[in-house]
Amino acid sequence: METYRLKKMSETKIVYRSLSMVYFLFFFGIGALYTLLPLYYQKFGLSGTQIGTIMAVGPVISILFQPVWGMICDRFQAEQKVLACALTCAASIALLFPLMHGFIAFLLLFAGLQLFQSAINPITDSITLSFVQKQGGDYGNIRLFGAIGFAVAVWFTGTLAERFGLVVIFYVYAGAFLLGLWWVRQFPKVHREKTGSVWSGLGRLLRLPKYVIFLGSAFLIFGPMNAHNYYFSLLYTKIGGTVAGVGVAFLLFAGSEAPAMKVAGSLIRKYGILTILIVAGVVSALRWGWYASTPSAAWVIMLFFIQGMSVGLYLPAAATFIREHAPREVQVTAQALYSSFGNGLGTMFTSFIGGVLYDRSGIFSTYLYFSFSTVVGILLVIAITVLNTRTSRQG
Repeated sequence: METYRLKKMSETKIVYRSLSMVYFLFFFGIGALYTLLPLYYQKFGLSGTQIGTIMAVGPVISILFQPVWGMICDRFQAEQKVLACALTCAASIALLFPLMHGFIAFLLLFAGLQLFQSAINPITDSITLSFVQKQGGDYGNIRLFGAIGFAVAVWFTGTLAERFGLVVIFYVYAGAFLLGLWWVRQFPKVHREKTGSVWSGLGRLLRLPKYVIFLGSAFLIFGPMNAHNYYFSLLYTKIGGTVAGVGVAFLLFAGSEAPAMKVAGSLIRKYGILTILIVAGVVSALRWGWYASTPSAAWVIMLFFIQGMSVGLYLPAAATFIREHAPREVQVTAQALYSSFGNGLGTMFTSFIGGVLYDRSGIFSTYLYFSFSTVVGILLVIAITVLNTRTSRQG
């Protein structure tokens, strides 16, 4: 009996380490590629409009295909196979970038890259949440390795690019994703009892008022969190910061998410999911409002940990909310829809409105809009709290 218990503990540690490494490598690849990709396009003479058009493809692909990936996984219970396929195909497409040049070629390659990359995060989230629910532990303690990977990649790839040229971003991205394949083999097998078809489960999901309201709040809160990555360099240089300082800021911002994610699970258990979502939203709204008030570049750097208190708490709380409210047969689909609305549609809409405001009134009006959007998203989370209160009274 003791031998069996020790064997189970060893297996649990292997899975925990494997999940952590996949998050680390996935976000390492994301950090290596996306922070420098616009500069690579610029090197080949693409205009700002052309670069913006290519980058806008990402959210569109996420909106269209993340729910499809989720439904495939839920229908066939093939999370590991789909994840391995997505990692392999995304890495292979990345290696084609150095061989093809021009706006159309870059547009098609980036669309293909996004098609497969969009499957990875929601599937990994679903597997991780299922694992911690059965074996114990905190989602945030595993997810934090993604924040560490992104932070390390920003510095590491920037150093390599200065020495060997921007083309290295594709090799680092592909290498990280292909390394992730080995760790995916260690993932736990996900078996869920068939409680109905995916289509019926999806119908039930979209008839849940709390889930639908949550999608709206993710659109309004998570959209600005992502759009901030596109506009921060404009803000930072406007308030007197340097281009080199932008890289330092992103390193600190991403690094601050890890400790916040580590304590997120205990905070969620103590105060509740909705409370943490509201706190993360309030911190975000105050942050965007403060950025809109023309702060000094030095203070923006010194208060880098605000990102951890917002993004670092929001992501684990959001993933846990979905896990607890979605029907079992559509867990991956539920995660994918959330990612599609927040990371896809929310980012695209917020970036577009932010760009219009930037052209008309300047970067500070963009961040003022981020703050306004987040406040409305907080009100939707409060509406879910009210629904919970009414339900508990009726029960």
